[in-house]
Amino acid sequence: MNRRVLLWGWLFAAGCTSTSLHDGRTTLRKDEHGYLVARKGTPKSFFERFWRTPRPASIGIVQWQEDQSWACPQAPADLLQAIRDELGRLNQQYRAGENISLAVTVYHFDKGAIWSNPTAHYELVARDPRGQVVWAADDQIAAAGNLSRSLADTSSAMISREVLRKVREQLGI
Repeated sequence: MNRRVLLWGWLFAAGCTSTSLHDGRTTLRKDEHGYLVARKGTPKSFFERFWRTPRPASIGIVQWQEDQSWACPQAPADLLQAIRDELGRLNQQYRAGENISLAVTVYHFDKGAIWSNPTAHYELVARDPRGQVVWAADDQIAAAGNLSRSLADTSSAMISREVLRKVREQLGI
């Protein structure tokens, strides 16, 4: 009997952890957490977890949400600004569509060690002018050597370029 209870408890706990939002800070409201919960049958994405409204409008200007964007204390001081600068490149070409506001949250940062690369765990939440989530992503990026363009590249530069690449590929812009 004890083994059965223990087994059911373990299965329940395993099921709960696979369908929960990340443990860090988020800009999603409680009722929006389900957008980034891992589900079976979720379409393939460039991000670990991605959700997009079923009938997306075309995206015009991407506006940075300064008051909603945040990075944990362990992250490099320039990481948010580097991500902001890279995502600003999305506005270099004119696109007709609805303007969105984008909040970036770096909720965990691992500085790496001798055998591991600095890694950023982050969330992107894009909202339309009415405040509704248009798309959201949860992902992690390691500043690996293959992302470097020069010997002077910082982990912030490598991570921010990779964030931009993934956004462009996922959204087709």
